[in-house]
Amino acid sequence: MMKHMQKVLEEELSAEPEEPEAPRSLQGPPTINGSLLEARIQHLRESVCSRLGSDVFHGLYESLKEARRQQQDGGDGVTEALTHLEDKPEDGLQVDQLLFYEEELQRVRRLQDDSPPV
Repeated sequence: MMKHMQKVLEEELSAEPEEPEAPRSLQGPPTINGSLLEARIQHLRESVCSRLGSDVFHGLYESLKEARRQQQDGGDGVTEALTHLEDKPEDGLQVDQLLFYEEELQRVRRLQDDSPPV
């Protein structure tokens, strides 16, 4: 405490404000709460599935999932698949968002499995 007070007094005397230190994070990049992500996935899946119908949803889901695989391999992937959805592209975007959330959930689970217990 005394050192801090002394430092403040020295700073006032020198009239040069000290640069604030950046917060230190030992945990690395922020992770998403897995439970919250699971709830979001479930809600989005139910919402889109009820709006599109089960057959249409599953067809679109599999199509976009394959497009994501192709995109990882260097193809046009999702963008190309979404351009073919002339009727309702927002449905395709929501299914793609669902796939993104599922991938993030897998990433979070892998990070949790790899991290040592606290």
